[in-house]
Amino acid sequence: MGSVTIDGKFLTRVATNRLDTPVVAAVVTIRSGSGDILYSARDSFAWDSAR
Repeated sequence: MGSVTIDGKFLTRVATNRLDTPVVAAVVTIRSGSGDILYSARDSFAWDSAR
């Protein structure tokens, strides 16, 4: 087991119907069970209506 940390913020308070617009910007860090960092990067996320 490990852990996933997401440290970010919503980019806008205004509702939009554009689903390709990033809505969250965050630093995502994935650590192994021993605490080693496996992945750490700044990412942005958009809504995916297909799910």
